Amino acid sequence: MNQVKNFIFLPEQDGPSDLQLTMMIGAVSQAIEGYCRRQFGRSTHTEWYSGGSSKLLLRNFPVQQIVRVTTLAGQEITSYELLADTGELVLAEGWPSGEDNIKIEYEAGYVTPDQATETLAANLPESIELACIRYVQMLYEGQIGKVSERLGDYAVTYPEHSAGKLPAVVTQLLEPALGRWL
Repeated sequence: MNQVKNFIFLPEQDGPSDLQLTMMIGAVSQAIEGYCRRQFGRSTHTEWYSGGSSKLLLRNFPVQQIVRVTTLAGQEITSYELLADTGELVLAEGWPSGEDNIKIEYEAGYVTPDQATETLAANLPESIELACIRYVQMLYEGQIGKVSERLGDYAVTYPEHSAGKLPAVVTQLLEPALGRWL
């Protein structure tokens, strides 16, 4: 939260806006994950995939570790290669054919600022973090939904913002982080 406060020039001790900022950060984070169709925070996932090719693309990445890979019949598979940064599991001889027949349990994602500890540093890409901060700033300053305002001789016109869509500056920052299933 201190990064957001620093970005929008609020003193770190400003208590009355802490709850408001916490709610905005949470809502904006959900909107960003919805837009990108993936989760960014480090967590455990259990997903089913259809076999038949040599590669499976996991929905969440970067992959921290594979917990277990099993077939629908309960057979454990261990001879795969993991490409952690892209979230690909490669099985040279090919994954067993079938629909939703491979269960993969894995840990993936980045350490977000709110997950960071003394022993685990935050590693969320700066473009994603800046997109969140910028969107929170726009909400906090009342730029979302406002077309223009005038104060004496000073006037400003904000970019159009359609309901249900993220502001253009935010989507541009998120472009490299979009999920595979858009």
